[in-house]
Amino acid sequence: MSTPPRARLRPTFRPATLRPVLLFLALLGLADRALGAGLELASARALDGEKSGGLLRAALADRRARWVVFGSSRVRRHVDPVPLEAALGERVRNAGCDGHGVLYARLLAALMRAEGSRARSYVLDLNPPDLVDDRAGRLGLFAPFVGRDPRVDAALEARDPFARLKLLSHVYRYNSAGLPSLARALRGGPPSRGFAPLAPRAGLRPTPPSPVTPPAVPRADDAAARGLAHYAAFVDDARVAGVEVRFLVGPRRGGWPAPEARALATLLELARARRVSVIDLRALPVPNGHWVDDVHLDARGAETYSRALARALSGAEPHDALRDPLASTAPPRRQRPAGDERP
Repeated sequence: MSTPPRARLRPTFRPATLRPVLLFLALLGLADRALGAGLELASARALDGEKSGGLLRAALADRRARWVVFGSSRVRRHVDPVPLEAALGERVRNAGCDGHGVLYARLLAALMRAEGSRARSYVLDLNPPDLVDDRAGRLGLFAPFVGRDPRVDAALEARDPFARLKLLSHVYRYNSAGLPSLARALRGGPPSRGFAPLAPRAGLRPTPPSPVTPPAVPRADDAAARGLAHYAAFVDDARVAGVEVRFLVGPRRGGWPAPEARALATLLELARARRVSVIDLRALPVPNGHWVDDVHLDARGAETYSRALARALSGAEPHDALRDPLASTAPPRRQRPAGDERP
């Protein structure tokens, strides 16, 4: 006599088993929002420092600035707003940040406009390394501002295929800036103007040669193409908002090495194509003792540079807008007196 087969056991759904899981997720979400709110309050009081995002927040808070100078350490360490304001008669913001280039400038400018900036003129320092590395992986400072501008959201999500999911966490948005923000908030102090000159050095520190080697015809997936696209978008975004754009080229001790000069030539071609005025201060005479290294000036050199930039922006002194980037940095020839007809 055969025994009947055993009936198959079917799993039964019990809603009560999900309650602890749902409760845990709800508590986790509340804790994330509470901690994120605390970090937001601390960050709002940190208006200085790069790692804390204080420089970025100070720039956003400076809505009255009519002129904004963007760039890397060559702007942050060289451009003093005081002589520029004296020459222009309007408030000037130094929005430079060490180690960041055009992508940082583009996103910061977009956020400034979203926050109600009254700026009418942008000055963007041309940075040849932007054509090698667009530095998209160093945009964590913008994570707390997700959702405020589509350009910022797109740049953050392009870093990581899971970035959109990660950015749902309010604590994750302060992953790199949380502790520095708390330290800055406890320290206090007035908002930064952005300018931070370098102290003089007894001996000149050489700068290693740059690896900038942009291809002659960059492919669509090359950093050179992405860098040029960021410069073009910076100009287009500003013009749509009614903001005038100027490019800036500063001096470099010993002149620009050939690879960087070729990258700079590409950027100047973009300036011609987009009809962007270029302030060329490469021939600015700076004593050797006023350099910290081949790229950066000390406080005395920064004063000389800022005064020259102020004269160029105010129109008090003409500047050779689109000089040959491969030419030497010798001063321009003197103009002949009127009536001098010598060959």
